[in-house]
Order: sequence, then C-alpha cells, then structure tokens
Amino acid sequence: MDFQNQTASPDAETQLLISAEGISKSFGSLQANRNIFMEVRRGEVHAVVGENGAGKSTFLKILFGRLRPDAGRILLNGKPVWFSCPGDAMRAGFGMVHQDLHIFPQLSALENVILGGEPAKCGFVNWKTARRSVEGLCNAFDFSLPLAAPAGELPFANRQQIEILRVLYHKAQIVLLDEPTSLLAPLEIRKFLRILSTLKNQGHTILLVSHRLGEVMEAADRISVLRKGECVGTFSPGEFTLEQLAGLIISGPDVGSIQGSAEAGIEGEMEDRGKGPPPAVVFQMDNVRVSGDEHESGLNDFSLEVRRGEILGIGGIVGNGERTLARVIAGQIHQEAGRTIFCGRDISCLTIKGRREVGLRWLPANPQEEALVPERPIWENFLMGRQREPPWQAMGWLRRRRIRAWAMSQLDANGVVYRGLNENLMSLSGGNQQKLALSRVLEDAPRLVVLEQPGRGLDIHARESIHRRLDQLSAQGVAFLILSYDVEELLACCHRIGVLFRGRLMGIAPRGAASMETIGRWMLGLG
Repeated sequence: MDFQNQTASPDAETQLLISAEGISKSFGSLQANRNIFMEVRRGEVHAVVGENGAGKSTFLKILFGRLRPDAGRILLNGKPVWFSCPGDAMRAGFGMVHQDLHIFPQLSALENVILGGEPAKCGFVNWKTARRSVEGLCNAFDFSLPLAAPAGELPFANRQQIEILRVLYHKAQIVLLDEPTSLLAPLEIRKFLRILSTLKNQGHTILLVSHRLGEVMEAADRISVLRKGECVGTFSPGEFTLEQLAGLIISGPDVGSIQGSAEAGIEGEMEDRGKGPPPAVVFQMDNVRVSGDEHESGLNDFSLEVRRGEILGIGGIVGNGERTLARVIAGQIHQEAGRTIFCGRDISCLTIKGRREVGLRWLPANPQEEALVPERPIWENFLMGRQREPPWQAMGWLRRRRIRAWAMSQLDANGVVYRGLNENLMSLSGGNQQKLALSRVLEDAPRLVVLEQPGRGLDIHARESIHRRLDQLSAQGVAFLILSYDVEELLACCHRIGVLFRGRLMGIAPRGAASMETIGRWMLGLG
C-alpha cells in the first residue's frame, strides 16, 4: 500500500487544527523543549522526529496535559486551550498511546480498554454493551485480541492494541502515538501502518513520534524535526531522501560516516575470523525443550552455539519463541530437557544469580518493566544487582561517592542525557532509559550478553554508537546473542543470523549470505 500517495483533502491541507506557539519546558537545568512552533493540519499524519532527548515525548505529553509548559500556548481550532491534566485533553478529543504502555496487568484486556468510560445499567457496568462496542472496534481494525485475558499476560503487540482501542473507545479525534512500533515485528509494523491509514481515512488527526525513519517517510504527510528541544522545520516527505532526513536529525557526525565506520568494523572482524581457526564455543544448547503457552512458543529440541567474540542474531515473528529463549538462557524459565553449557560448565540448573556470577548478562525487551525501577534515582538503577559487591559496599554500607563517580563515568561514556544522578529514572526519555540499561549490562565486560530488542527507542545515532560498542567488545572476546524483530538491525551488526519459527531454529547463515528473502522465508517457516 502506498501511504505517501494518500494525500489529505484540500480542506485538511489548509485548515489548521493544532498550533503550538513558543512552547518551552525545562527540568532543572535541562531544557527539553525550547520555543517550539509547530502547526498540525486536520486529518493528516504528522510525524515528529529527532534524536533521543530531543524533546519529542515531552512535547506530546504537553499536548496531552500530562506536563505543563513553562512558556507558550496551544491553540485548538484557533482558540487557546489549557489542559491541567490528561482528562482535560481527553474531553477535548485527544488520546495518547505511550511508549511505555499504560495498562493494568491484573485487569482483563476488556477492562483496560473501557477504563474510565464503563457503560452503566442500573448502577452496574453493562458488560454486554462494553464487549459489543470493543468487539466492533476490533473487527474494524482486524485486531485478534483475547478480551477476557489478563493484560499482563499478553504479548506487546496485543497490549499496544489495548491502548489503541482505549483511545478509540473514548472517541479521540486527535491520536498521539509515542514510538508505537518499537517492539513490533516487521509483519506487525505493516499491519500498524494500515491502521494509521484507516484512522486517517476516518478523519482522525495523528501525531506520530518514531525513530523508524523509513516508516515515517512512508506514512507521514508532513514531518517536523526536533533538535536539542527546538523545532528546526516542518517538511513533506518528498522534499528529501531518507539519508537527508537523518542528517537533519543528527546534530553530530554525519550519519553516513557513522554507519560506514560501524559496518566496516563488522566486515573487518568477519574477514579476520576467516583467516584462522574458528574461536572456541562459549555457549551451547543441546536439544533443549521448554513448554510454551497460548501467547509464546516454547522450544522444541532446540540447539545453538555461540562462539567467543561472536555477535549472533536471532530474528522471528513475535510469539515464535524469542522471549522464551532469552528467559531460559537467563535462568528465569527452567528447561524440561536438554543441556545448556557455558564455558564448558553445565548451567542447566544454575540460578539467575549463579549465571550472573559466571559472566552471563541479559537485557530484557522491556527494561522499564523487568530491569529498571522508574521511581528510584538514576544511580540506584545503574547499581541495581551489584550493591553487595565489594567495590560498592563496605561493612554493609554503600560507598556512595565511589558509586556516583562510577555511574557518572559510564553514563557519560554511553551518551545518556540526564539532569542529575539523584533524579528519578522516569525523568529520562525512553531512549535514554534504554541506553542506561544497555550500559549497565555491558559495563563489566561479561563473557556472554543476551540482548532482547537492544535498539528499541534509540535514534539512528544512538543505534550506530551501540553497534560500534558491541563490535569493540566482541573484538575483546565478549560473545553476544541478539534477539530482535528488526531484521535491519540484525543485518547491521551481527556476524551470523538465524530465525526462530514455532520454537525451532529454521537456519543460520553468515551475514553476507543472509538475504532479506532468505530471512523472510524462514520467518514464514519455509526452509
């Protein structure tokens, strides 16, 4: 489907719906938004792009009433509006799908969708009416959502559908989307772009924040670029190429030179590998079997080898076993059969703590839920899991000065933008939270690192920086297993690439031999 040719109607092209005039927002000494002027037309898909920390999410939160600007104003249909809370924005027709999904895991999918707008009958919730309304929305957008299932047990794609349905159920006409495709597989992204097209055709106005520039160029009618909190311009996709858009976004080295140096490093490393005997195997799974559930495949007689200094990538469609594989390796799920060998030692029955002690690290797909505590200070989040180690404590007391100096040096080295170490983690943008989580698992040069969706929420500059860091560590002998739904990310940084389908490894090929066509066939279960 050609989204770029779906131009807005003449009325939409001339009628302004939202005007931001001089919006500024600071958090202490950090200015997140700086005198932003932006106009959004009725019925358009308007993308907002920029580096991590450029102020994109802050701007959306101001529009949605979650944050108050320090200066400036918002005009809706030419009239000034002031939202003191999200409820005010929702009553004015706004709805928002957040990067870190706001769901109640213990409630059912249906309960999450209708929350705050439950239909009543005789003082009680009319569940029949509620289900009929939500099922109608599911049918309209081709959602296969188990409405009775607890939301916390559903995969990310279903939880995102819950937030989209909630926005539509509350009859929002202006839809704010913050990194909606960050954890979606390629096929799910295509489906999501079709949803955007349907929303637009139904008359909705969409503000889309995304780091996936290819999707932005395909789906957006206009694109606004934020750089260091300022809006440097609004453009039509036809005005520039993808590379030129990336250049507008990045306020640093040229994107071509960054990507070229990263790819050259990977290619050079692969070429060097071919000159001598293959490195030793550091991690091995032999005929491992794990049961799955209704949302995620298990592993069926699964075997895998990762060699010293190798970056091995595993792709697949959501629900085909990547999540299970990561948790088996990390020790969160116990295998039912087979052996797991790490550095010559059988770790099949080793605990999570024991696996960490022998040099195995794991970054989950959604660190905010499984590896970080947003309500706690930045330095605590960086230290978490190591607070009892000798360098950081003595006689039961934390060595705070040493911890702070160490955390600051690592965060600065990894380009994490923060106001102060005592600030709560939630003060960081989503991309900077991801960079913090990554820097934490890479800090002490482990032997094997399992990374789920490492590029989630990262701009192109940050992604290439992470890829260079992985390349440097792999040259020092650290092995990596990268699990990602983003095939382009796997092709950019991995030495070998494989694909999981229904818990089985369809195949593994060297990077140079792993074409998009081959990977696509494997994802569909075709040999």
